[in-house]
Amino acid sequence: MSVRDLILKKLEEKGEVKSSEIVKATGYSRAYVNRYFKELREEGILLQIGKANKAKYMPATEEIFSY
Repeated sequence: MSVRDLILKKLEEKGEVKSSEIVKATGYSRAYVNRYFKELREEGILLQIGKANKAKYMPATEEIFSY
């Protein structure tokens, strides 16, 4: 499963996700994982709540789960 898919899966399950959860689940660096969060934010899929290490990410709309 790709990092992007894991982020979307966690969002669907919990409604929010932190980058630290994805880092722990994949073993990838925070910088690598954050590239995917940035990409998803720029695509309008995610909203970031908070800053830096305290940030949570939530779906921008419920439509993202219709894939």
